[in-house]
Amino acid sequence: MTTTIFDLKEKNFSIVGADSRLTGDIYYSGHVRFYAAHEGKLQMSPESKLIIERRGSVSGDLHCHELEIHGIFKGVCRSSGRVIIFPGARVFGEIHAESIIVYPGAQIDMEGHTAQTIN
Repeated sequence: MTTTIFDLKEKNFSIVGADSRLTGDIYYSGHVRFYAAHEGKLQMSPESKLIIERRGSVSGDLHCHELEIHGIFKGVCRSSGRVIIFPGARVFGEIHAESIIVYPGAQIDMEGHTAQTIN
């Protein structure tokens, strides 16, 4: 029996392709790589990561665990984990997260709110 690196039936992820346009309220389960444009509310399952790729954009309300922004985000993000904003990314609005990392070369016009767990 051959063992493969990926058994797709056992994985929980989505890839939303370039040149796709989505509107409205959408719920995703598992990790998502987003190359498309979305306008509306995006809700991720707990512990899921959203990656907005360089060609991707999200406008509206976003609820996720972790977020990586390489493309464009406009709106309000509520993240239970960390948000990473990469060089070339553009972010406008509010981000509420456990932690926010902004790399040089990112364009931001946002309010950032972080919270750390106190033991």
